[in-house]
Amino acid sequence: MEQKNLFYEKIIPEKHDALLAEINDFIKSINSRNAPKVDGKQGLQALEIALDIENKIISNGP
Repeated sequence: MEQKNLFYEKIIPEKHDALLAEINDFIKSINSRNAPKVDGKQGLQALEIALDIENKIISNGP
């Protein structure tokens, strides 16, 4: 059997406050009258996913 190797590059994400960045972008979009990077529909989807995860954690208990 042929041996295959898997190569990967370790990515270290920048530490930043994603919610604060989203809020700042929203304020910037209001001032510039441009669309925000994250619209209301995308924000609602993210919130629904977060709440789903929280509910699953709670229902599985410690």
